[in-house]
Formats: sequence, structure tokens, C-alpha cells
Amino acid sequence: MSQNKKIFIKTIVSFVGTGLVAFALLFFAGVSTVKAANPTIQFTAATSSAAESATPASLGLTLSVATGSDATVDYALTGTATGGGVDYTKTATGTATITAGNTTTTIDIIIVNDTLDENDETIILTLSNPANSTLGANTVHTYTITDNDTAPTIHFTAATSSAAENVTPASVELVSSAASGLTVSVDYALTGTATGGGIDYTLNAGTATITAGNTTTTIEIVIVDDVPDEDNETIILTISNPTNATLATNTVHTYTIIDDDISAYIAGGTSGGSTPGEATATPSAGGETTITTTDGTIVSFEVPANVLTDNTVLTITPVVKTTGSISTAVIAVPVGKLIVGSFIYNVNAVAEETTVKTFGQPVTLTFTYTDSQIAGLNESSIKAYYWDTATSKWIALTTTVNIATNTLTVPTTHLTYFAIMGEVAASVAKPVSQMTIVELQAEIARITALITGLQVQMAQFQGGVTIPSLCAGIAFSRNLSQEMIGNDVKCLQSILNQSADTQIAVSGVGSSGNETNYFGALTKAAVIKFQGKYKTEILTPVGLSAGTGFVGSSTRAKLNALLGK
Repeated sequence: MSQNKKIFIKTIVSFVGTGLVAFALLFFAGVSTVKAANPTIQFTAATSSAAESATPASLGLTLSVATGSDATVDYALTGTATGGGVDYTKTATGTATITAGNTTTTIDIIIVNDTLDENDETIILTLSNPANSTLGANTVHTYTITDNDTAPTIHFTAATSSAAENVTPASVELVSSAASGLTVSVDYALTGTATGGGIDYTLNAGTATITAGNTTTTIEIVIVDDVPDEDNETIILTISNPTNATLATNTVHTYTIIDDDISAYIAGGTSGGSTPGEATATPSAGGETTITTTDGTIVSFEVPANVLTDNTVLTITPVVKTTGSISTAVIAVPVGKLIVGSFIYNVNAVAEETTVKTFGQPVTLTFTYTDSQIAGLNESSIKAYYWDTATSKWIALTTTVNIATNTLTVPTTHLTYFAIMGEVAASVAKPVSQMTIVELQAEIARITALITGLQVQMAQFQGGVTIPSLCAGIAFSRNLSQEMIGNDVKCLQSILNQSADTQIAVSGVGSSGNETNYFGALTKAAVIKFQGKYKTEILTPVGLSAGTGFVGSSTRAKLNALLGK
């Protein structure tokens, strides 16, 4: 080969080699300038859950590949659970970071293990705004807090309660063992001796509700303060079918309506005499009913025309007054007066099953008495009286007396209990052996009234306490404590109300003129003050330094002393 051909070949090889090297350099330089794609960031799972006692809740985030830089992503919290330390503690928004070289991190949430029975609740986390990464498929995670608390129990606060029928509404309390995060409810049914539908009370069977976060509610019963003398009556409430709760042991409550009508002031008072008079009066014609009692008293009740708006049943029911030298019935009347005859009269009117107590125009009551009934009384002083339930006193009515016919005519615009009363006549100035039966009866009546006055004076001398009319014939012979019932309880309340430092209440039930025969919490508190007032006579002899509210022997002795007994 010639020398020129060798030089040409070397030149070609050199040129080609140089080009390949240059191409390779250009290729690798280009590759080094192409940026790799960002890895994806997402939740490890879409859901998770645990009991509220498990804390913290750790929710995993993953990065598809490790990088040389920190990967970050923002998150926001929503859901049914409440933050701020109620169900969990975590700010509503934040940023999670997977550091360079790593592929995982967690978002930790402090869970509050509360004691509320409640529904399971959720915390929903949503990812956004990734840096040095892109969002993967699992950008939302739902964490469920599983409630681990048991449902509370629900029951009546007490098994029994009672009050006079003029106390309304009757509030019967229900209580749950713990506050719940759910609304707790329970059905109740009513039975008992009392009659609903507005006769003794108004309340239908229903459902009681304790709202979430609370532990008590009350069932309110509207009590009817009727006029008829009757036995104490019961309303029995029974609960069933609880929602978001279970029943405890106290599922039945007996509420006793304590009758506060005339028999509460007349010991032994019962219906008596002839069958109660009854007649129907009409709006256009009015009407009248008349009754003759077994002691000869004639009583009539007349309603004139154009007074009524509906047909109305008129009734007169005689109530026997208790006989005896010192009966509550006799002493309840003003001092120096006595009830004429053997009865007190319950005058009543009912229209369309509704008791009518007042009238827009006067109606007329007529009483005809016998001569024997007014023996020992000043006939010119005889009047009709009505029982005022608000003050527990007999109030004189405007009365027209016809001595020739032994008749009293009384206009009234309201109905209640009525009685005839008269003043005791002056003493008959002759020996007992020379008295006629009528004169002896008059003398006995005079002496009875005199004894009452002397008892009042004796009490005033012994302790500055006037014998209340409610205490006539009462002696404290039994121990008394909370929830007991009786006329002696009512007398006790009346005595306590005579002094401002021992009074039961300033106004309302239990206050002066509003005493009841039920020994409740207010009475107990007043007894404690009474025992403290007479500490040296009541507490010191039995080794006590503070009142107990229990009316035992030493307390009874002081009460009886104040009554002159």
C-alpha cells in the first residue's frame, strides 16, 4: 500500500473516533440534564379504627421512593368527632414531613377516653399541597373512635312522694346513673287509685327524656284541687322501654295526693245524713236541690235562671262533724262560737264533668235549723260560714236570719264547705240539778267554749305561743319524722309558723295558713331550728348538741307544754 493511502485511512479513523467520543459526551451530558419524576405520597390505608381508650391514633403516610429531599404534605381534619380535647386533641390543620432518605411517617392524634355513652365517631384527614412529591390515590383517611362506655341506668330518684292536693304540679324526678352523650328516654304508664282526665290529675302516658349531657328530668303532673272530702289517692308511675339506657331497680314511683278538704280539719269526719241532694239546673230555668239531714236540718241550693251556661248538676253532701268535748271540728271555728247541728255541708256543682266553683251572679243557700240544735246559743248571732281553703279559716257570710221560721238565707258566688255557727249564750244562773235538758246542753256548750279560751291563755303564759285552731284536741303522743302524715303534723307546722325563727316557709306550701298534714323536708328543717331554740329543754337532757329534725320524746314534751298539756 502506498504511503498516501495509509495516511488517508488514519485520518478517517481518527475522524470517526473523535466523532464517536463527541457523540458519547453529548449523549451523557443530555441524560444528566433530564430530571427524575417526583415520588407519590399517600395514606397507607383508607380507614382504621380503635377503642377510645387507645391513644395516640397513629395514621401512616408512605412515599413511593426515597429521595434526597424532605417530602411534605398538608392535612386537614373533619368528621363527627370533636377536637379541642373533647374527643381528641389535634389542630384542625397541619403539615406532615417524610425526611430525606425515608419513605414513611405518621400523623399522631391524642384520643380522649371519656365516660360518655355515645355513638362511634370519626376523624377524617384529607391531604393537599404536596412538596417534593405528588399525591397518590389514598388522599383521605377515616379514623373511627369506637365508644367503649356502657349505657347508663335510668330510674326514679325516689320510690314514693306525696303532697297536699293544692300543690301542683307534682314533679316526679327521673335520674340516670351518668351523663350520656346520647339522648336518654323512657316510656311511662300511670295507674293508681286517683283518676286522670282532669278529675284528680291531668297527665297521659308518655315518654320522658333526659337530654345529652344531663342526668335528670322530671315528669310533671297537674293535680286538681277538688272540693269533695275523700281518701288520699295514689298515682303510680311505671317506666319501661328505655332508649340509650337500661332500667335500674327503682322503676315504680307512687305519688300520694293528700286530701286537704274539710276532713283534714275535722277528725273522723265522714259522709253522713240523708243521701246527698242532687238536681240538674239548666241555663234557661236554673234549678234547686234540697236535702234533709238526720238531725233535722234542711238545706237547699238554688241557682236562678240565666246564671249557668251549661246544664249543671247541683249537689249537697252533709259531712258528719266529730262529737266529743274537744273535737277538731268544734275548735276550728272562731273562739266563742259553735257549729249548729251535726253536719257541715259540701255544696258542689258540676257542668260537663267540670267542677264549677264560682258564679258570675249570686246563688242562694238556705238553712233551716231546729230549736234543739241551737240550745245554749244566742239565736240572734247565728250565721252561715264558709271554709276558706287558702287560709284554713271559717269566714262569716252575709246572712239573713228569720227567727220565726228558724231559717238562714245566704247569697254566695262561690262554692266550698258551709256550716251554721252561733255564739254561746250567757250562763244559766241556776243549779245543775234544776236545769232542764235544753239548759244542760246550753251549759255544756258554754263550758266547752270556755275551756278553749283558757287553753289559749295557758299556752300564752307558758311560752308566748297561742294555740292554733289546727291544734285543738291535739296532743303529741307519737314520734314524728319525715314522710309521716297526720293532723298532729299539721298542728306541728302551725306551732312552728308562729315564730319567725322557726317558720317553715315565708309563703306558699307550709307557710302560715298553708300548713299541710305531710312531714316533708321543710318541716324537718324547721324542727331543727325549733330544737335549737329550746336547746336546754330538748337537746341537752338527751345529750345532743344540735337538732336532728326528729320529733322524739323531749321535743314532744316541749310541744305539749306549749299547748298547755
